[in-house]
Amino acid sequence: MTKKEITVGEGGDYDHEEHGEDEHGDHGFHTEGFDMHFMEPENVTTGEDTELMVHLMMHEDALEEAEVRYEIWQDDVEDSTEWVDAEEINTGEYIAQHSFEEAGNIIFKSMYKTTKIYMNMRNMK
Repeated sequence: MTKKEITVGEGGDYDHEEHGEDEHGDHGFHTEGFDMHFMEPENVTTGEDTELMVHLMMHEDALEEAEVRYEIWQDDVEDSTEWVDAEEINTGEYIAQHSFEEAGNIIFKSMYKTTKIYMNMRNMK
């Protein structure tokens, strides 16, 4: 799971602090040999579809057939969580389209589910 923040439109007026990120800007735990790289969208504007893309790798090979979804919410708005499922367009490349209705600072998590990581971890023992 990767947690990121993007700014839609002019964004919000607040001081933001980064907490608990590694050198790649990722939060959470790491599985040996697994890599998730989110392609941060640029120039996100309200009311227009924005492409959300993530690449999944396991031991430097593209990780295919995973279930990927994004949890998206506006930073300062309670109960604004939306779930968007991604589709595997190319091997290991997962894309979803989402339209942000309001300007502001948006937080989202990329989540994945696959049996291939579990199977690879079992085979490493």
